Amino acid sequence: MKEEIAVDSWQYKFVDISRLGKDIGELNRLGAEGWEAVGMVSTWGAKEWRFVRPILLMKQLIPST
Repeated sequence: MKEEIAVDSWQYKFVDISRLGKDIGELNRLGAEGWEAVGMVSTWGAKEWRFVRPILLMKQLIPST
């Protein structure tokens, strides 16, 4: 008989932090809801070679049922 191994399930979302400005209240709210920042990426400008929109990758544990 095989032993079952519990595996965590996660959901992910992107947050465009350029839209937040200096207001980190939204990030605090997401943290209070269990979201965790796991990485940061950026989109590139179409006409210029520079970072345009920093995007934060977040994950949240999906409660097991």
